[in-house]
Amino acid sequence: MKTYYYRHNKFIKRPNEIPAKRIKFNELTLVLKGSLEYEVDGQTFFVDAGDCIFIKENSLRKRNLSQISDYVSFNFYEDIVGELPTLIKGGVNSDVTHLIAVCDNVVAKYAEWSSIIDGVLLTLINLLQARVANREEHPVIVKIKRFVRANFSQKISLKDIADDVGYSPNYCDTFFREHTGESLIDYVINRRIDEAKLLLVEGALSLKDVAFAVGFEDYNYFSRLFKKKTKYTPSEYKKK
Repeated sequence: MKTYYYRHNKFIKRPNEIPAKRIKFNELTLVLKGSLEYEVDGQTFFVDAGDCIFIKENSLRKRNLSQISDYVSFNFYEDIVGELPTLIKGGVNSDVTHLIAVCDNVVAKYAEWSSIIDGVLLTLINLLQARVANREEHPVIVKIKRFVRANFSQKISLKDIADDVGYSPNYCDTFFREHTGESLIDYVINRRIDEAKLLLVEGALSLKDVAFAVGFEDYNYFSRLFKKKTKYTPSEYKKK
């Protein structure tokens, strides 16, 4: 992990708009007071006080004009260990604010602060991952995820998921997005890509058979989507 940018914006000015651009780094932003509005790969996220947003490298990111806010941003290279959702509701607690205070002190005292911040950021990410993992999920979210895990290898639609849960497709998608930070379609795609990674590593199936096994009828579409999500084609990932 290599942190190249850290900034604590303490109500200095109203956050500027950031035009849509595909970023070449990972971003973790934590809102202490106020709120920020982001668009990530076409989805809108409202990051309120106490929330965090994690934007992966190669995502299309845009920040809209927001109210005056107190927020902290880390930009860093390299993959993190484990996963974080895009929006982490209530991710900021006393442990997190303590780590932010440590970062503020380090940046104020040391010109070469990057390597120190790396260690603090890794601890912060581990805290957020544990918080997400241990959070009790709403029964509707649990039921949706269970259905997707059981059926991702088949052709499934929002209606299929909604019929199983017992709500309308729009309600299910909105409810899922509010609680997890990603749309239902993105969750299905990410679940398929994760399973494809495992099958590629195992090496028992051909590349096309891997695509079919995780629910993609068109191998070329699968390959493009896989590269968009991982930065590698399926064959490159298998070799790596």
